Amino acid sequence: MLRQACLDVRKWHDRFGISVTVNVSGRQLREPGFGDTVVSALRDAGLPRSALILEITETVLVSVGTDDVTELLYRLRAEGVRIAVDDFGTGYSSLAYLRHVPVDILKIDRALMPDGGLAEELAFTRAIVELGNSLRLSSIAEAVETPEQAERLRQLDCPQAQGYHFSRPLPADDLDAVLTASGGVLTGATPSATAVAP
Repeated sequence: MLRQACLDVRKWHDRFGISVTVNVSGRQLREPGFGDTVVSALRDAGLPRSALILEITETVLVSVGTDDVTELLYRLRAEGVRIAVDDFGTGYSSLAYLRHVPVDILKIDRALMPDGGLAEELAFTRAIVELGNSLRLSSIAEAVETPEQAERLRQLDCPQAQGYHFSRPLPADDLDAVLTASGGVLTGATPSATAVAP
């Protein structure tokens, strides 16, 4: 899946600067040679390392936070690969790991998406965006399904989002047609393709 995702996104990266996000499991992070697999997939696809984002859930990141996994993530980050924490805000509610694990992106969990405009809903999202900004991390809101949610996120200075409001998941050929027609810009959308590895 990782190799195919890198191959698919190569043409979009060349034309539109789009990166690819691949979900990674705790089991994969503990596999010997996983770092080499990532680097070789990028090399074989001719994709710059900065065009790959490895996405790890907050729960997995905390539960596998061993020295070996941390060392692996630092190595990949030194190679230029970015690391995203998925479902941020619903895991162990401990921020200590952000001091020890290399992270570039916080993906705000759908449970914290401001839906009805209530003050407490907005407060959680605002807090995560401000945390990300203070740590020089990007924040991406997940599960944006309505124009109203997208507008609230803009008001909270969350510049990136993903969800059905922008597009439903598409096969690579269909996504290519959409990107070509739009010049590579889905208004307000996160400029990345997402793949899920087992």
